[in-house]
Amino acid sequence: MNRYRYGGWIENNAEYRDLCRSEAIEAHRRYIQSDEWKARRLRALELGGNHCRVCGATEKLEVHHLTYTRLGYEDDDDLMVLCSLCHREVTRGRNVYDMIEEGPAPDTRKLRKKNTKKMAWGHQ
Repeated sequence: MNRYRYGGWIENNAEYRDLCRSEAIEAHRRYIQSDEWKARRLRALELGGNHCRVCGATEKLEVHHLTYTRLGYEDDDDLMVLCSLCHREVTRGRNVYDMIEEGPAPDTRKLRKKNTKKMAWGHQ
């Protein structure tokens, strides 16, 4: 569909946006389960020093996409290593660069302290 030919139809049509969003979510899910992503994730972990960029944790590490524009063809700078707790904060809308500067949110620090005792995650 030519977005210019149809004016603002694409931007203003919630059903179309939801369809695109669900297709994008499904494509992301398939990619995250692929061998290509597994290899890319290992490279990102290695380049990130195998620790969370925010809190320094070395357990429960995840690789966060800073952008999805090159999904499947990510540059090294498109990815950042975060622990699961910091990654959760980012996916809830917290700016990852603010977190690096300010540190983890106080409520997640309490959770980390509790989990450190319980699971020995190694968070600071």
